[in-house]
Amino acid sequence: MSDTVLKTESLSFGVDDSCILDGITFSAQAGERLSIIGPNGAGKSTLLRCLSGVYKSWQGEVSVFGGSIRSCSSKALARTISYVPQVAEGSVPYTVREFVLMGRYPHLSPFSSVRKNDIEVVEKAMECTGVLDFSDRLLGTLSGGERQKVYIAASMAQEARIMLFDEPSTFLDPKHQAEVLSILVDLNRKQGRTIITVTHDINTALHYSHRIIGIKEGKIVFDGDPSRLAAGRESERIYDISFDCVAHPDSGKPVLLPKSQL
Repeated sequence: MSDTVLKTESLSFGVDDSCILDGITFSAQAGERLSIIGPNGAGKSTLLRCLSGVYKSWQGEVSVFGGSIRSCSSKALARTISYVPQVAEGSVPYTVREFVLMGRYPHLSPFSSVRKNDIEVVEKAMECTGVLDFSDRLLGTLSGGERQKVYIAASMAQEARIMLFDEPSTFLDPKHQAEVLSILVDLNRKQGRTIITVTHDINTALHYSHRIIGIKEGKIVFDGDPSRLAAGRESERIYDISFDCVAHPDSGKPVLLPKSQL
């Protein structure tokens, strides 16, 4: 993990008179699993939207593989960075297969037909995420966990080397949480994708990350190894609450528990 694939320099973003991101500077390495944590309203989701090109009116610099994303077309950026937002409820009038196929749009021209390679990529993405068996179902008939896996499959179909995920396991039951997190680890270990995940779950970050960035009030207040976050008082400074640190009974990794207020 020595090659920088994504870098920000003094990235700032605001709406009207409100500053949401203030001077964010960090880099992500090839093959890294990076988690971004912080309290509600810290700017975590906004950061992902800036990195993915959803928001464009930011100040500073964002570069991928050494080139500024400002000079990238939307399709070129989508071939490099994929972005899975938080799962939203609502009717989506597409089958699973149709939706995952839409992930191929960065690789298609407006007048080209779907090629054999596109079908193969889509099939593999659905197989890897475990959604192939219900590929003909409408998205609106799926559970939240099933739908999240479909969104990940569509992101995989983009074949982007950098994948951004906003709260991929939030609101899911424990079984689907484990399945989704396992998929992300496999994408990183077996396919070498760089995974950047926003999460509210500090213990998910501790267990599934190579590195953690903590954001508070739009600024980076921690950037380092998960063990350093657990060992010090950085978590208390990020969340304004004290934690007890215990060892996981199986892995031995640290688990942070908010101190009881009772």
